[in-house]
Parts: sequence; C-alpha cells; structure tokens
Amino acid sequence: MEHENNFPYRLVCCSDILGFSQKFRGMTPKDKHQKYFRIIEALKSACHYVADYRKEPSAFSLLRCNFNWFSDTFILFSNEFSLNHDPDSIEELLIDFFRSVKALFLRFLYYGFPLRGGISYGEFIAEPTENIFIGEALIDAYKNTEKHAWAGIAVLPDLSLQISNYKKVEKLLATYNVPINNKPPQEMTVINWASDPSITSRINPEEYITNKFCEHCDAMDSSAENYCKNTKAFLKAMVG
Repeated sequence: MEHENNFPYRLVCCSDILGFSQKFRGMTPKDKHQKYFRIIEALKSACHYVADYRKEPSAFSLLRCNFNWFSDTFILFSNEFSLNHDPDSIEELLIDFFRSVKALFLRFLYYGFPLRGGISYGEFIAEPTENIFIGEALIDAYKNTEKHAWAGIAVLPDLSLQISNYKKVEKLLATYNVPINNKPPQEMTVINWASDPSITSRINPEEYITNKFCEHCDAMDSSAENYCKNTKAFLKAMVG
C-alpha cells in the first residue's frame, strides 16, 4: 500500500550503539570482525519470526520487518502502508515492528552494545539493491533522539498520537520521561524492554545493565555513567 500522495510511507527505527568507538578501540581486527558479525546476526534474527532465518528457501517468508546497517547505525523499516487503511492489518504490522525493535534492543544489550534510537512514520524511500535509504522519517527518527541521555528507543510524538487507539500494541510500550542532554526530560512513548522476562528473571537486573555498559571497555567515561544511570532508572520505574 502507498500513501494517498503516492509517497512511500513506512515505519522507520533508526538506532546507534552507545560508546561504539570506545568499545571497539581496544580490540584486535579479528575480535572486531567477530563481535560485529555477532551483532549483525542478532539484527537479522530480531527481524525474523524465528531465529533460524538462514534456512533456505523459506527465509524470505520468515521476515518480520526490513533492515539495513552501516557501521554503528542500524535501521529497521516496514513495507509501505498508510495509517488510513484497514485497522486490523495495521495493528498486526505495528505489533510485528515493535516486537522486532524490542528484540533488537535486548539482543544488542546482551552482547554488550546498548542502543539508543527512535521510531517514526513518514516518507522513506528504500531501494536495497541500489543502496538507497532516504526520507524524512529516517531524518526525524535520528534527529529527535540523538540527544536522549540513555539506552532506549522512543516513539516520536506524532506517531505515538496516531497509534494511540491500537490497544494490543500497548503491552510493548510504556510512557516515560525520557532524559535529554542539557534539557528537561520529555514525556514520550517508549519501547518497554525492561519488562521482558530476559530482564526480569535476572537476580540483579540493574547490575546486568551496568555490566553491559562496561563490557568491551576498560571503564565508562562520565557520559556513559550518566547514560547507564538513566537506563537503570527506567528499568526501576518499569519493574520496581
């Protein structure tokens, strides 16, 4: 489906790894390749219905949402659709997309690479064979979340308002005052990764977060420490 003005409208999540340069700086080239390969595999698995996405020829049919990456930037995007069309199909699309984003966050965190990002809806042109990925939705997702001082993924306000009637989506989301560098916190809809069993089943979830921020680097700088503190504050707010 295409937008009524014939622009390709999609859901887009743009995220990047916090402290990417510091985490990779001390690794050997072999280690860098192995770690990066591992997170790309995590990206692919997050965007498929089952982890065994490499089985052919059915791999394409298992795709839950589209994805691409460059260096420490990772993009998830839906097929083209309009929010003015069939509510049932839109709700299922939203659920699939947000589940993929949540899985991406949790799997990257598990490997010691906390993510920060945003989700928007708007014009986004994707032609993978030509390596073309451009549009306002991508710009908005990046620009509106690059100042967020935590590891987490927020839904931009316009999209949050547009999907507020889709009740089945709510269990994947939460409302939170997102910390922002040099500005007051902003109340936003965010992906609620903190309530996932992979987090809540741990004996000390806050210690787990700290360890993942520290992983692959000798020590956190003051900025990373602040981001880590803010991420643990979200965890505590969601699960107590």
